[in-house]
Amino acid sequence: MTDIFFSYSREDKDRVAFIAAALEAEGYDLWWDTDIAPGETYRGVTQAKLRAAKCVVVVWSQTSVNSRWVIGEAEEGLHRDILLPIMIDDIVRDIPIDFRSVQVANLTRWKGERSDHEWKKVLASVKRFVEQPAKPTQTYRKPKRSSTSGGRAMTALALFLGIMLSGIGFLYWSATQSPEQIAAREEPPQEKTLSRAGSDEDATQDSATVFITPSGSFRKEGDRWVEYPPYAEGQHNTFEEIARDNEYIYLKDARRTKAGEPGNHMLVRIPINGGEVQWSYENPIVWTSFSVARPEVEKPEPSAPAFTVTATSGTRYTTGEANVRAGPGVEYDVVTRLDANAEVTLTGKVDGMNWYRVRGTGGAEAYVSGNLLTDSPPSTGPDIGEKFRDCTDCPDMVVVPAGSFRMGDLNGGFDVDEKPVHTVTIAEPFAVGRFEVTWAEWEACIRDGGCSNSGPDGDGGDKGWGKGKRPVINVSWEDVQSYIGWLSRKTSKNYRLLSEVEWEYVTRAGSTTKYHFGNSESSLCRYANGADISSNYSGRNTSCSDGYGEQTAPVGSFQPNAFGIYDMHGNVWEWVQDCWNDSYAGAPSSGRAWEAGDCSRRVLRGGSLNNRPRDLRSAIRNWSYLSKRGAVAGFRVSRTLD
Repeated sequence: MTDIFFSYSREDKDRVAFIAAALEAEGYDLWWDTDIAPGETYRGVTQAKLRAAKCVVVVWSQTSVNSRWVIGEAEEGLHRDILLPIMIDDIVRDIPIDFRSVQVANLTRWKGERSDHEWKKVLASVKRFVEQPAKPTQTYRKPKRSSTSGGRAMTALALFLGIMLSGIGFLYWSATQSPEQIAAREEPPQEKTLSRAGSDEDATQDSATVFITPSGSFRKEGDRWVEYPPYAEGQHNTFEEIARDNEYIYLKDARRTKAGEPGNHMLVRIPINGGEVQWSYENPIVWTSFSVARPEVEKPEPSAPAFTVTATSGTRYTTGEANVRAGPGVEYDVVTRLDANAEVTLTGKVDGMNWYRVRGTGGAEAYVSGNLLTDSPPSTGPDIGEKFRDCTDCPDMVVVPAGSFRMGDLNGGFDVDEKPVHTVTIAEPFAVGRFEVTWAEWEACIRDGGCSNSGPDGDGGDKGWGKGKRPVINVSWEDVQSYIGWLSRKTSKNYRLLSEVEWEYVTRAGSTTKYHFGNSESSLCRYANGADISSNYSGRNTSCSDGYGEQTAPVGSFQPNAFGIYDMHGNVWEWVQDCWNDSYAGAPSSGRAWEAGDCSRRVLRGGSLNNRPRDLRSAIRNWSYLSKRGAVAGFRVSRTLD
């Protein structure tokens, strides 16, 4: 049985991977549709894993709140009281209304720290769900969305119930039909199934309950069959049994009759021994099928199940931080915790489980989940897309791949200094700051004696906008060099400013449009803090509002680009290493900085909070004197990989 079913929008896969890895690092068996074997269907595997899960973790984001797949999976978790929602975007008001009553864990600012308060709450909830006995699905919540072509079986049921409950477009059946007449008019059954619920001992027809999960059931009460959920407030749908044969029970709706035609009712056919439930409103009868899957009823597992171990030997390495437990399962106590890439000596494999016995402290036996181990020794450096931080006060970094791109005004009609368009190749991967350098990071340098606290206002110059996670401003190009020198000394790594080539390569992230997300100015406020209708700047974007008016926004407040990097458009102009040149004539064709031209002026890229849309483009360029500080000028760092 799977511990955790991990539900998310495919568009968020890179953003949620570290959450999935962190849960696996706790020793939980987690499934998130990464392993579907050839010949298996996505729907079939997903439904089986969902039904088998002890906990359904749903990641709410700006994209997943509109995903019918995620909503359907969340409904299953809610029905079984095992839903654990996590929010990675600030979209509390956009969460579907059915799920707002469930407390959501806010991981919008979580960066993987195990000591984080919100993360501790997530782990406590997961543990509670995993260790409680599994429950069958018997509760009802009315579906909110109708089915679409190719949708899940659950949405087919939602369509059926919507038709039943709305009372719109009913076609009717004559109650005078005999079972023989009914059988003579049947359509060939569709290939859909619905299992009959009840224990193996529940062998009598009258006492049997046929579940239509997760949305309701038909059950015998006296001489009536009662349908759940209610048809109206405080009422249940009641059906009269009009016939029965060796295979089916035939029910007639006792209430829903058309005005002036008292003999016409809906007919329902229930298979006695399990199978497909069908209904009809038409005369002659045309059977319409609907199907859903009955959840498996799991028996509670013992708290400390017996297990056997087959002796084995070898060396493995942890893929991340890993709990070492007193037994093979998350129900056992943690005896120690291993760092990522730790070497582990195996002494045995638990039979029938993906857990290994390892040599613990003082020779004691201990166990580690096989999900957290790999045969390969740790690599010498971070992989493409990997996020890391070299010290507590260091910027968050991400590794971007090598590649080629066309640089400059790809869309035409803009500034001459963005021409000629030329092809540039970056030969090696490198790391770049995921965010602009913040006041908190800058002040760490001040405390350590590496940076100056002087600014235009004499106190660091934040203009009253606030510090903390807002981007540092009023720093000159020369000030930035002091910070980079301090950071390199502190970490023994080669930190630097991006070259202008690297900056545009990172910003575009494979795009060729005006902005890294496309050409739409009305979408710009989702990705950038610029001049818009929340401000009074001239030339402002009148089609949207980013909500930050005429001040900087905390870094990471908007959506990232395809490399997972934030605020490449707007917020503050960003210093790069290059000297200023009025065009790209003679520009480097590699990723190196252009250290020729007017080096009393240095290049700024990206636009800022007071710029109109045309000055927030991926190709936009600007300059300032290397000793000048500006209220809308900041920077981000890059790092050469070892």
